[in-house]
Amino acid sequence: MNDKLVSEYIGKNAQEIIDGNVNWAAAVSGQLIGPVWFFYRKSYLLGFAFLVLTYIVGAIASAINFEAASLVMFFIYLFTANKLYLWDVKRKLNKIMASGNMSEDQLLDTVREKGGTNTLAAVIYVIVIIAYLVVNIIILSSLILSVNNAIMGIQ
Repeated sequence: MNDKLVSEYIGKNAQEIIDGNVNWAAAVSGQLIGPVWFFYRKSYLLGFAFLVLTYIVGAIASAINFEAASLVMFFIYLFTANKLYLWDVKRKLNKIMASGNMSEDQLLDTVREKGGTNTLAAVIYVIVIIAYLVVNIIILSSLILSVNNAIMGIQ
């Protein structure tokens, strides 16, 4: 795979991602709001996979009474984000190159268009997560109020 194509696809901070063994941005953002880094990087499949992984790790941690589930996810993001993202980039580049004969200029234009970052996807992800949390808080508070009223004998 042509390193120039990989760099062009990644765009901003390409060399840091290619050379880096750790990804502090993915780890810190993953710790705070989940796999937003993957959505920002247009790596939607990995974003959803990490969302599911976060819930699975949390469920297992709760079941075994392990308090540091978020720390586990922090290290998973820290040490795997770049490698998995590069795998995804190469997979997408192979798909682009297999799609037909393009001149070098057309190929570079297509790679730049398909790659890069997507701030809107990251913002939409954050909005959806916040909405999800708000709905859960409303449901939980309603449930608590109902239980409280039932205990107090208020109908």
